[in-house]
Amino acid sequence: MPRKAKITTEKSARAYQRARTNELKKYNKAQDPISSQSPDYLSGVAAKAYATIVESFSGMGILTKADTDIVVLLAQQIQVNRDAYTDIFGGDGKDAEGTKKAYYKAIQSVQTGEVLEHQFAGWKINPSVSALKNSATMIKSLCSELGMTPTARASLLQLTKPDDDDNSGNWTDQNSNVNSNYSNF
Repeated sequence: MPRKAKITTEKSARAYQRARTNELKKYNKAQDPISSQSPDYLSGVAAKAYATIVESFSGMGILTKADTDIVVLLAQQIQVNRDAYTDIFGGDGKDAEGTKKAYYKAIQSVQTGEVLEHQFAGWKINPSVSALKNSATMIKSLCSELGMTPTARASLLQLTKPDDDDNSGNWTDQNSNVNSNYSNF
C-alpha cells in the first residue's frame, strides 16, 4: 500500500511536498471552511475533541466543510475509546470490570419456571476490549486520512485517557501540548 502524501510547509521538507501543500491550501480557500462549533448530536468528550481538532487545523487552511464527516467520526471514536477504557480500567465513578466478565447460567425450576439459582458457567471477554481495539484502529486510520503525523496521532490518543473525574473539565487546557505536535503536517 502506498504511503499517504505528506502535507507540510516546513523549510526542511522536500520542494514538491511544500508545493503540493500550497496548492491544497489555494484550493481549500475557495471551499467553505469547516465549522468550529461541533454538531448538535456530539456531546461530552466527542464535542470537545471535535473543537480541539478543528482548532488545531484552523490556521493551516487544510480542512474544509467536506472534511466534517471525517472529523466527526474521529471525535466519536475518541469518545468510544475513552468509554471503553473507563469500562475496562475504571474511572469516572465506575468500578474496573477488567478484560473478562463472569458468565452465569440461570437454573430454573421445572414445575414453576422460577429461577432457583445462578450457576457460574465460565468467563466471557469484556466487549469493551474489542471496542477499545477497534476504536484505536479507527482513530489511527482517520488521523492518517487527515494527514496527521505519527506524533500528532500519539498525542491525540493520549487525549482519550480519562485523567479527570468528570467530563466537564477544560479538555484543551489539560492537553495543551497537542497543538505543538500539529506543526509537522
